[in-house]
Amino acid sequence: MKQENIERTITIKNLAECLWCAPLAAHWSFTEWYVERNIPFAVNLAAYQKRGNLNSVPLCHILFLDDLPIGMGSLKENDLWSRKDLNPWLASVYIIPQMRNRGYGKILISSLEEKAWTMGIEQLFLFLGQHEQSKLSHFYSALGWTQFDEAVDNDGKPTRIFMKKKKLIL
Repeated sequence: MKQENIERTITIKNLAECLWCAPLAAHWSFTEWYVERNIPFAVNLAAYQKRGNLNSVPLCHILFLDDLPIGMGSLKENDLWSRKDLNPWLASVYIIPQMRNRGYGKILISSLEEKAWTMGIEQLFLFLGQHEQSKLSHFYSALGWTQFDEAVDNDGKPTRIFMKKKKLIL
């Protein structure tokens, strides 16, 4: 059987443009980072419903492959409770497992960085979750992020903080 090359369309929408995705984004977030924590799903859902802003933090981008949502990422304040002096944060970057390692995360992060820069934000921070810290450290470093500090995460576990500054165009 002959296989045909099928062109796929990648689209990134602000959550404000697809509010129906808020429960899906909350579900992804809950199952990836909160299922083992004592934080109810309703709290997570409410947080995503507040990310439907177009030009202010908090906001969320949803990545679509054709018409199927396959990932998300956010810009938010006070993501790391032990470092409320650092803001804003790139947070909740998630690609569904079946679509990982295909470049979609890089595309999503780039869109969020560009949004931050166009809103006048000069630098962003992120912290690594407990899963695959070494792999994620290499991933973000390859995207131009630099390790900024170490801290404890919101569960009291050690984490690394990364930072990226807006590039000055001369």
